[in-house]
Amino acid sequence: MKFRKYFFFLLAIGLLLLSFNNYLKEEKMYQQQQTSIKIKKPKFDIPKPNIFDKAKVMDKYTFSGIGLLILPNKLKLNIKDNSSKKTLDSLAVGLIEESSDLDTKNGVVIIAGHNMKKVFSYLHKIKKNENIIIYTKRYRRTYKVNKKMIIDETDFSQFKKDKKAVLYLITCTQSEHQRLLVQALLDQEEKLS
Repeated sequence: MKFRKYFFFLLAIGLLLLSFNNYLKEEKMYQQQQTSIKIKKPKFDIPKPNIFDKAKVMDKYTFSGIGLLILPNKLKLNIKDNSSKKTLDSLAVGLIEESSDLDTKNGVVIIAGHNMKKVFSYLHKIKKNENIIIYTKRYRRTYKVNKKMIIDETDFSQFKKDKKAVLYLITCTQSEHQRLLVQALLDQEEKLS
């Protein structure tokens, strides 16, 4: 009878050791699998603009309207072909009537937008020599900020036709009758098609 108790006791310990050994093997295999699986973290970096080509532009930035405006704070805004209240209220920016076409080589491009956080509020902080980029379906143009000024809302004397390509961004100020005007000159142009 004593022999039988020892036999069952030793059998139970043996089965327990075998189970524990199997558990250790499975744990080791699981650890190896976890270390061999490499999880790729998604990248949200936007490549520097000077390395874009047409395919990358169209893949990275899809836009509705006639173009895409990228401010120095990385804010991307759709450019519409007009500056109506409906256009500006849709958090887009628009060409004013007196403006040249976006694809014109030399001319005065005038873009208006609301002084709102997701639109043109950054213009109040913009600094000289910062880059503003405009994409159209045909071109990528980089403009360098030349100057910033406050003008009267009826003062169109700044928008002179010039042989140079000039970009003007215009938005409201705290004063009802004044506007903030940013002038930028064409620095680089790249044909995309």
